[in-house]
Amino acid sequence: FSTTMDIMNSLWAPSASVAGHGLQTSTVGGKGFEWPYQKQSRTEDAFADMNENERGFHTSFKPRWATDGTLVYSTTSAAPSLSGNMASSKKPIVSEHKDVRFAKFKSPQDTLTTSLQLQLQQSAITSAEISFAAMAESVAHPDTPEAQHERSVWRLASILFDPVEIGCPDLIKNIPSSEVVTLESRIRRDALSNFWAQLVHAEAAQHAKDAGTAEEKAIASLSGNSIEDACSALLEGRDFRLATIVAQLPGNSKSKEMMAKQIENWRSQNMISEMTESVRALYELVAGNTCISEGKSGPAEDKASAFGISSRFGLDWRRSFGLRLWFSGANESLADAVQLYIDDLAAGKETVRPVPYFIEQSLAPSWNDADAQGNEDTLLGLLKLYSRQPSSNVDNVRSLVTNLLSPASVSGSPLNARLSWQLATLLQKKGILTAAELSDAALDQLSLTLSSQLEAANELVFATNVLLHLTSESAREKHIRDLLYRRASALYDASNPDALPTVLTQDFALPEQWLWHARALYARSMLEDHNAEVSYLLRAGDSAQAHTVLCRTVGPAAIIQRDYDGLRQLLDLFQNTPSTEILESWRTGGQVYSDYTHLLDLVRRDDDASRVAKKELLDRLTVSIPGVLEGRTGKVDLEERVAIGEMAGLVKAEVEKMGREDKGVDRSLVNRLPVAGAKYATQGVDLSRAYYRAIVA
Repeated sequence: FSTTMDIMNSLWAPSASVAGHGLQTSTVGGKGFEWPYQKQSRTEDAFADMNENERGFHTSFKPRWATDGTLVYSTTSAAPSLSGNMASSKKPIVSEHKDVRFAKFKSPQDTLTTSLQLQLQQSAITSAEISFAAMAESVAHPDTPEAQHERSVWRLASILFDPVEIGCPDLIKNIPSSEVVTLESRIRRDALSNFWAQLVHAEAAQHAKDAGTAEEKAIASLSGNSIEDACSALLEGRDFRLATIVAQLPGNSKSKEMMAKQIENWRSQNMISEMTESVRALYELVAGNTCISEGKSGPAEDKASAFGISSRFGLDWRRSFGLRLWFSGANESLADAVQLYIDDLAAGKETVRPVPYFIEQSLAPSWNDADAQGNEDTLLGLLKLYSRQPSSNVDNVRSLVTNLLSPASVSGSPLNARLSWQLATLLQKKGILTAAELSDAALDQLSLTLSSQLEAANELVFATNVLLHLTSESAREKHIRDLLYRRASALYDASNPDALPTVLTQDFALPEQWLWHARALYARSMLEDHNAEVSYLLRAGDSAQAHTVLCRTVGPAAIIQRDYDGLRQLLDLFQNTPSTEILESWRTGGQVYSDYTHLLDLVRRDDDASRVAKKELLDRLTVSIPGVLEGRTGKVDLEERVAIGEMAGLVKAEVEKMGREDKGVDRSLVNRLPVAGAKYATQGVDLSRAYYRAIVA
């Protein structure tokens, strides 16, 4: 601006259109300062110009998380309640336009199972001595699809990874112990064959029952390794020749080779076009081909289409793998059968994907996973893990382990890591997974997820137990203490306030200080009992914080409320505290309240010993009370100022009562006492008198 008129015009001048009709701004002195930006209105007009979305943003109640895991959000009254993984935790606050609602994550029903209790109750940290067979036995009577799947997982893990004596007890009864080691691979393969037949028996039997032809019934029976039922179905269909051939299954390499040559001869002679696909499939199985039956091109009368056996006859992935385990050329080796299935999947020959059980059974998902179809069944992951070679690439194995232990693959929800965590910890403890294959970060993430699940289910002890598995000592302390702080109410027993849960302090060997700290936080925030807070902080060894609470909260309240007995009890607790921790602040803190309570005891006494003791107390208090407020301008609460004023008033009165002014005491110390109210004016008069008395003298 060039002149004051320019400033006035910029503030109150008419608009540019009006100014153009005769009102001109001054140009004296050239062009002066101008606004660096266009001025904008800050009135409600700006809000009125917003569209509906912008106004909604500015007037919205932002969602937030409470310390106990509660989601606080606002919505319209007509909005439906949350469902799925979250549920309402409290009654909503209803208003005219919007409701404030509260929700928390629901803990899955299978969070705390008998298998998890077995694993955690054995010891504070998962032990390698726990067998997979024992875990399977803990789920001996599954009553839900989830429990049935879990039992299958534990049984398969036992067959693959437990000692043969535990995982395959029925197959070694008649084998000399000296030969068990030599035959271990074959024993595990036979045990898996029996287990897999039991696993798919129900589906295979129902499939055979629903089949339309004898040959299709035979294929369905063979998918459950029931050769006898397959032959019976063919005999009922009066296909005696095929029944005789199928009865030779699984056959040997020579018989498979002969049948493969026969099929090739039929194909070259254009005879397969005269066979039904079910008959062709049976011959392919006898030949050891469990994947694709090749067709034949040519004229319509000689043409035969190719088809995948599993997809053509509606087999799931388990029965598709079973065909390779029982009838393929790799049926002598478990690892070879697994690798054959993996190779067929990778090459696109096998189109039946090994999807998890919850997708296959169309169970209602608790989590909408866009990549659900890309997940693999946990059973196949265990088979892959067992079949990996010592020379396998570490990155490939790490990818395999990641998919195997992914909660989304195992349970269908990334929020349900219970079974994933159990598998991970046991496989690691038993040395089946190395540190390179299962990183500490991945294992810790599973531990944190499961701990959150258990916390949501109000299972503090088990949640703490899981956190003990964190690989880093600092992470263990941080997360366990945070858990104790959030769930401190579970540590408090009103009938026995001095007791701590022994399972945490003795079984888990948690430092008692952690629990007392949590109790102190609960006493302050929930009980609003600051006396108890000081007591708990002292038990936690945090004397500095206890001293702060005493001086800022408990002491002032006790002085104002005249609760001197309670104050004395708390001060007595500090007598057993190492003075070096609070020595620096004790003189202008706890010592002030301690001296004041002792002074109160001596006020009505007039014997020589009491006068001597009172003199010592007054000497200290006249120095220490002003020191309480030094350097704390603007940081002292009203309650504390009032309490200090009360103490200062009594000290000054007692000094005057004893006539200390005439005995060489520095009056400036007495007059510096921060007395309150009318006493402050009296103190001013005393200062004036002392000043003029010194001048006259």
